[in-house]
Amino acid sequence: MGGMGGMGGMGGMGGMDSAPPDFSMPTVGPLAEWRMTQENKLAERASVAAAALSEKQAEARSALDQFYAERKVKSEAKAKSNKEEEASFVADRDATMATDSWESVMLAQPHLKIAPFNPGPHIALQLTQLLPPTHTHTHRRRPPRR
Repeated sequence: MGGMGGMGGMGGMGGMDSAPPDFSMPTVGPLAEWRMTQENKLAERASVAAAALSEKQAEARSALDQFYAERKVKSEAKAKSNKEEEASFVADRDATMATDSWESVMLAQPHLKIAPFNPGPHIALQLTQLLPPTHTHTHRRRPPRR
C-alpha cells in the first residue's frame, strides 16, 4: 500500500476537499432553446398533418364505398336490361325463322312444289377432279427390275 500516498498522485484531480459536481439542471443556451422550439413546432406540424391525412383517408374511403355501391346498382340494372333485350331478340329471331322457313312458304303458297335435286354422275366426276388427291405417296418407289 505504500507509495501511492492518497489521491494526490492522480494528476490534475483536485483534492478530497473540492466541491462535488453539480447535477442540477444546467442552464440552456440560446442555440439549445432555438432547437427545442423548432422541435416543438415540427411536432405540432406533424400532428396536424397526420390528422389531416387521416381525415382525407376517411373521405376517400367513404367516396370509394359510395362509388362501388353505385357501380353495383348500375351493373345489376344493366344485367337485367341485357337479359330483357336477349329475351326480346331470341323471340324476334325465332319468329323470323318461322316466317322465313320453307315450310311457311309452302304453307302460304301450296301450288309451289320443290323439285328434287339430283346432280347426276357427271357432277361427282367434276368435283373429284377439282379436289386435291387424298393419298400421297410418302415412300420411295422401287427401282424397276432388270
